[in-house]
Amino acid sequence: MDFLEAVEATTLPCGFDDADSAFNRAPQNYEDGGEPAVGRRRLSYAGMRVGIHYVDEYITELTSAQETFLKDTLIPKLTAWIEDAIKVVPVSGNLLIPRRCDATWSIDATSDPDGILTGHPNDCAIYSTAKCNTVTIPDQFLDEARYCPSTSSLSGSGHCSDATLLAAGAGKANADILVFVTATTDSTVDTSGKCVAGGATAAFATHCANDQNDRPVAGFINFCPEDVKEAEEHLDDQFGIARHELMHVLAMSRSLFAYFRDADGDPRTPRDADGTPSTTALCGYYPATNTVETATLRGKTVHRIVTPAVVAEARAQYGIATGASC
Repeated sequence: MDFLEAVEATTLPCGFDDADSAFNRAPQNYEDGGEPAVGRRRLSYAGMRVGIHYVDEYITELTSAQETFLKDTLIPKLTAWIEDAIKVVPVSGNLLIPRRCDATWSIDATSDPDGILTGHPNDCAIYSTAKCNTVTIPDQFLDEARYCPSTSSLSGSGHCSDATLLAAGAGKANADILVFVTATTDSTVDTSGKCVAGGATAAFATHCANDQNDRPVAGFINFCPEDVKEAEEHLDDQFGIARHELMHVLAMSRSLFAYFRDADGDPRTPRDADGTPSTTALCGYYPATNTVETATLRGKTVHRIVTPAVVAEARAQYGIATGASC
């Protein structure tokens, strides 16, 4: 059987997927309509544009030299590499992130005996502060939203008769994904205390919004201030860490594996009626065995990514013939 053992690189100290991986569904506009379908290879692909937003209130622990290195050298090098390495169907127009609805109206049978008002999926009662991980998303990146001020405003059509509209921000131009960047030990961001003096973690990251095709369109990276090294001799190591973290945002997070799709755009893991994968108590969304397999090797339990493209690349990298285990 074809296998690729997926293990975390020990040379890159990283808080792997330990950040809050809850995410918003964030549909985007695409020239093709944004729907995955057979024949997507005919679509126009372009280099992935990574939009960066520095959360300046959580950059203040860096020295001036560190901040200049982060903003003028490291992150530009990272975004240029991604644009060259990864091709996607580009977002059409500015990228916007939906607001998170915390509560919708629910009408009980007593007040609505005929079921006219029951279940209004478009009528949000409360919108919470939009966040990516623990970082507040500025209004400039949030899409418009409507909410219903009271049950008396609900109509039989499933909409408010006097809905309140929250206006959209400008969005992020020229971006296929928006990444919020911090560099702090502040417990508001580093809630698990990963960035400790002399600790093993140099940075941590997660995704926080996926589009209608399950592609991440927003994420978060925090660099531990002590480990941001601006000297020229550290550039390769610093770039390796930054690239590693962005890979967690884009794909390599256990909460994303169940959302992988095949070459035709179809989900690799079966979905429930609401479009989400099945869950387990311990692991959250759990990927199908055609994506990740669990096995015992050399006395250790390992999780192996077994998608065809990954297995093919592993064979090419290590010169393993077809039919042999890898």
